[in-house]
Amino acid sequence: MQETTRRGIWAWPRIELVAAGVALEIWALVALVRPPGADIPRHVALMLLAMLVYAASLHAVLSPSRDRMRADLLWIFAVAVALRVTMLFTTPSLSDDIYRAVWDARLVHAGVNPYLYAPADPALAIFRDETIWPSVNHKEQRTPYPPGAELFGGLAYALVPEQLLSMQLLAAGADLLALGMLGWLLFRLGLDPRRSLAIAWSPLSIVHFAHSGHNDAIIVAGLVGAALLLSFGRKGGAAVALAIATMTKATPVLALPSFARAGGRWLTLTWAVCCAMVTLPFIGAGPLLWSGIAEEAGGARFNESAHLVIERALSLLGPGVGALGAAAFAAFALLAATLMAYVRGGADPRSALVGGSRVLAVYLLVAPVVEPWYLTWLAPLVAFELRRGNGLIPFAANDALAVTWLAGAVTLTDLTYLPGNDSLWPAIRAIEYLPMYAILAFWIVGSVRHRNARNTVSTGHDTSITGRSQALDAPDAKGLGFHI
Repeated sequence: MQETTRRGIWAWPRIELVAAGVALEIWALVALVRPPGADIPRHVALMLLAMLVYAASLHAVLSPSRDRMRADLLWIFAVAVALRVTMLFTTPSLSDDIYRAVWDARLVHAGVNPYLYAPADPALAIFRDETIWPSVNHKEQRTPYPPGAELFGGLAYALVPEQLLSMQLLAAGADLLALGMLGWLLFRLGLDPRRSLAIAWSPLSIVHFAHSGHNDAIIVAGLVGAALLLSFGRKGGAAVALAIATMTKATPVLALPSFARAGGRWLTLTWAVCCAMVTLPFIGAGPLLWSGIAEEAGGARFNESAHLVIERALSLLGPGVGALGAAAFAAFALLAATLMAYVRGGADPRSALVGGSRVLAVYLLVAPVVEPWYLTWLAPLVAFELRRGNGLIPFAANDALAVTWLAGAVTLTDLTYLPGNDSLWPAIRAIEYLPMYAILAFWIVGSVRHRNARNTVSTGHDTSITGRSQALDAPDAKGLGFHI
């Protein structure tokens, strides 16, 4: 009996989990010695190693055993907190967005509408200093952040004024909130809450939130919070959470149809009212309210995939045709994805969150800008849909695996910030996107074959031994992450 207990405590998945947690904390401690942005090649190499450790830990929590789940959860959450606290002691070095966030927050705190003036406007000269101002990006452009981001930034600034740490604390706090809510949601839906490790130990989340202070953590918290509140039947609360996500960065509006399917008209109406209320403090800017956002979106290109291929192919037809065609394709793809999420999705919290995440994934495939931290939006999809593979194959091929691959490879884009490294883009895109699209293609083909085999058996059109054998041997659709 004692031997059995000892074996249960130190089963291989648990050893894997403990070792992965220790390795990730060592990785975070290294950042204290030398900030990631101080040596980009070194940072990329360490991030790739951290992503491998992360993948191993995901594999460990997919173990069917639920022995000592409480101990595993305590370890997962303790390591998650330790990783973020460690990164809070580092100075942001990978992005200058945090300086713009503090600048905007300074204006909001002083009662100045950031949508009325660009930082370079002489009217704002009184707010310039020697610490934040020199590193503020796009000084000629009004703020590109939606009203929710401005309000949250102003609140963080009020608590920790004049410090980059204010935005780091805001992002890390929202990240941990998303983690707690995801674990709670998984538990309420009868799933293994250890799957919340998809957020807890994600190197992308840790670096880009606790280190760089990107506010995308609020998006993830809003989406997960909306699903959690739906699990309690709180449609109004879910609408508020979804509105918070939408008004922090506009893209979560794409998840609205999935949540509307679960929450009905009341959720949609409440969401619209909440979005309007968040906008009211800045309404004095009038049309200028969206000018910075439109300017930010227009013409920007970074790490795109399908958008790049379509734009370059259609540009052969004439000037401007490529950009217009790529935009039209993106609009069509997103419309099709949102309609499918609404029509074929379920009216339950899991379907709302997974369906909305899948629409956001389509957006990343057709968007002209795909920053590394955008992949953090899809952590809930990984938590719900990643599956163990068979035999020596660690994971089953599905969209969650494709997202996990891209989340690991996207760090290579940091290399392009170094002078003279633009020539690396073809190789980087090949490493990022070719395996990802191959995984998606394999998943879709397998899902279609399974559906056809199941339909054949259910209709009795193929009663041969071969037909029955193929149907029984087909991969499980749920295991592939495709709900038919």
